[in-house]
Amino acid sequence: MSNKKIARELMKVAKSLVATEKATEEGKYSKFTGEIDFKGNKCKVKKATFELDSNYIIFKDGVFENGTWTDGEFENGEWKFGVWEEGEFKGGTWKSGVWKDGEWLKGTWKGGSWLKGVFKGGSFEGGTWEDGKFKGGTFDGGLWNGGTWKRGNWKSGLILDKKKEGNFKDDWKWEGDWYVYSPINPKEYFA
Repeated sequence: MSNKKIARELMKVAKSLVATEKATEEGKYSKFTGEIDFKGNKCKVKKATFELDSNYIIFKDGVFENGTWTDGEFENGEWKFGVWEEGEFKGGTWKSGVWKDGEWLKGTWKGGSWLKGVFKGGSFEGGTWEDGKFKGGTFDGGLWNGGTWKRGNWKSGLILDKKKEGNFKDDWKWEGDWYVYSPINPKEYFA
């Protein structure tokens, strides 16, 4: 390995050892990489633009790497992993994590567990839906395990039907004894 390559690798290691920056006070932050520790929100972010208001975070853009979100507005960016407890998701991409409660207005859900809350728009493309209200958007893959389907576009998914009580047809595909690949939404399936 050349001296130049060794120097680059040593610089990377040195940068990773430098104390992590922390956002703990009210104010606006731009292209911030480090930790947020504010009003119960404790998380790691990368190249994030956000504001810490008197009570919560207004996340404008960047990457939410990992942590706990207790309340606020997520306007845009990428959510990699973590626990969402409450707030509004207004846009961006959700990769994985646990959604406990809140309101999803738009964006793309790629995976994780949805436990409760209201999904009003955007695209749910994978993961497990445990409970909550689906009031708009597109469900395109994933497991429906309960909750209320109000409206939206159901493209595909598995519906948990332990008792096989739904309106299924013999030619639909069963996954094990409990899941049915359903071309209709849960409201029609369980009608």
